[in-house]
Amino acid sequence: MVRVQFLILTLLHASIFGFGVVLLELISARENIDGKLVRDSIGFLGGGGNNEGGCFEGLRGLMDPNLKDYPLAEALCLAVLAKACVEDDPLHRPSMDDIMKVLAKMVQEVGTFSY
Repeated sequence: MVRVQFLILTLLHASIFGFGVVLLELISARENIDGKLVRDSIGFLGGGGNNEGGCFEGLRGLMDPNLKDYPLAEALCLAVLAKACVEDDPLHRPSMDDIMKVLAKMVQEVGTFSY
């Protein structure tokens, strides 16, 4: 029984990691090749202080140029959520329930977009 629970937890954490990668790919319109996209996103979101323009400039550099009218605050929220999903330690990743709560709150606060 313990092995089955471990397998289920492993699959859930892997799915959350995959969700984070897909979210980063959607934000950037780039594929995650050899983990480069994940490393790039963590670079400006990691708070290392090596990004002189701050996280909004780093986010603009990561974002798909076609999303130029997309609100940066919401894009940053999605990027931070994606970063949490791709944490190295699976136990530090959010649960799918936590992810859904964040996304639901964003939809509730933003309402509908008119592009």
